[in-house]
Amino acid sequence: MNSNISTDSTIKLNEASLSHLGNNVRVPNYDRHQITNGIVHIGVGGFHRAHQALYLDNYFHQNPGSEWRICGVGLLEFDKRMRDALNSQDCLYTLVERFPEGDRLCRYPTASRQRE
Repeated sequence: MNSNISTDSTIKLNEASLSHLGNNVRVPNYDRHQITNGIVHIGVGGFHRAHQALYLDNYFHQNPGSEWRICGVGLLEFDKRMRDALNSQDCLYTLVERFPEGDRLCRYPTASRQRE
């Protein structure tokens, strides 16, 4: 697949690194710590992060100070891997959009807050 995403350098994704990512990706412009939990979601797998969490990230960009952050809850033993991965990245993750012309690094949403 054709990719327009550069892999020349790697930056550890976390809140401190957001200012070093450049202008070609969308990062949260709202205060992530002011948003309170309002939704509990069982599991925070790829489908959830690419759709529901993305929609809420869009909403937070338009409505900062919302009370609709997602509290992701993992019930199974293997959910600990996702919890640990997201917590190590301050609950940020990479979203890549795919187009026939090539891939495009889109943004680093943060609609979820992972819980133990």
